[in-house]
Amino acid sequence: SGLGIQGLLGLAKDPIAYAKAAWAAGKAIGDPAAHGLYLLAFDQKARAAGRMTSDQIANYVRIGGQETEFTSKGIAKIPLYKQGARHFGTFGDVLRNELFSHAEDSANRMGRPLTEAELHGLGKAVERATGWSRNRLGGDLGDAAVFAPRFLNSQIEMLAKAVSDGTIEGAYARESLGKLLGLGALTVVGLNTASGELQPEDYLMPFKDGKSNPNFMRVRISGRDYAPFGSWD
Repeated sequence: SGLGIQGLLGLAKDPIAYAKAAWAAGKAIGDPAAHGLYLLAFDQKARAAGRMTSDQIANYVRIGGQETEFTSKGIAKIPLYKQGARHFGTFGDVLRNELFSHAEDSANRMGRPLTEAELHGLGKAVERATGWSRNRLGGDLGDAAVFAPRFLNSQIEMLAKAVSDGTIEGAYARESLGKLLGLGALTVVGLNTASGELQPEDYLMPFKDGKSNPNFMRVRISGRDYAPFGSWD
């Protein structure tokens, strides 16, 4: 779920950061040292370029190591759990680290370094964009009732910030969601044009014949419909 669900906004917002995270996460499945090796290489380049190292970035955004929020003893006994946890944890950490670094570096290059308050706001925004929230939906009860309470809460917070927040957190949310909508729309049009199974009037109209159109923003391949927006659909 990391690559296609938690990482979907990151893919739209910053494809380069996403690619680095996916590469490191893939290596982490078979190599427990992959997470640490990525951080060492990142820090070496950051120091040479005068940018924040991962240790400094971790003061603002979650870099939690090769662990996830799913740490119950029952889940830990599932076969291949450790490999999956390394993949999931490494993907999230690398994506957050890269997204934060790119945004902070972009602000510096534009001649507007972020203030301390803005750096903390950016950290929270990046966490939400990668499916992580500092709050769990429903607290301990949410853990028992829902498999990914932090992810669900991050989506609720992201939408709320996009609608009503005038700070860097709201701006980041609006830009991320806007890019996701743009990428998703291009995907829908491109794949449907290639497959030829749906016509534009079938998937571009939210309503058809006075009713909600179930094919709106869907891709049809070999008779099956797919939604490119994942959990944001």
